[in-house]
Amino acid sequence: VVPVEERGEVELAGDERPRVTLGKLAFKMFDPVELPLALEEVVNEVGSPGSEGDGWMTYNFEIRFEVLRSPGEGEAPVEGRPIRGSLVNFGKCRDAGGGRFDVTFSGGELKPCAGEDEERWLATLNGPSGSPGFATRMTRAAAKLFMGIEVGSVEDVKGTVVRRFTMGKSPKGFFDVLYLDEKMRVTRGNKGTVNVVTRMA
Repeated sequence: VVPVEERGEVELAGDERPRVTLGKLAFKMFDPVELPLALEEVVNEVGSPGSEGDGWMTYNFEIRFEVLRSPGEGEAPVEGRPIRGSLVNFGKCRDAGGGRFDVTFSGGELKPCAGEDEERWLATLNGPSGSPGFATRMTRAAAKLFMGIEVGSVEDVKGTVVRRFTMGKSPKGFFDVLYLDEKMRVTRGNKGTVNVVTRMA
């Protein structure tokens, strides 16, 4: 487990929350890529095995954030109450035996948090971003080539404005359960990342 302040690619906001851009958070899939965000929490939803009988169960990640600056306004803070949203990655996992679980992801969505003003949300995402730079274009091309990522237009899903993406070539991996009790789960992924998760309810 590496403290976030020791990771060169992540800054800290003034209140010690990890600070990233929308581009870094979402592999440059959504504009404006330079929109600064403060990460608030990450929720890992794990469901029960489905009715198909194949052992796969829900394994979604929701990254909740606050928008720190209005697009096109330099260092001007967002006026009024904070704008909050989340990036959800849809995944599933299944028991592979010996404490190991296979995991795969199929897509996700960018959406405002419950109760957020949709006009402010859309104005933030549709703010001035300019033409995508070379690095952004290359990242998007690589994501489409290797993972089959396609980004859809803004949709209204059950009264909430969301922007979805799909992965035609779902990335696959695994994680090993290192520790598990009623309140905590510690896992190590196939890339070596250690995650510590505590139960919310």
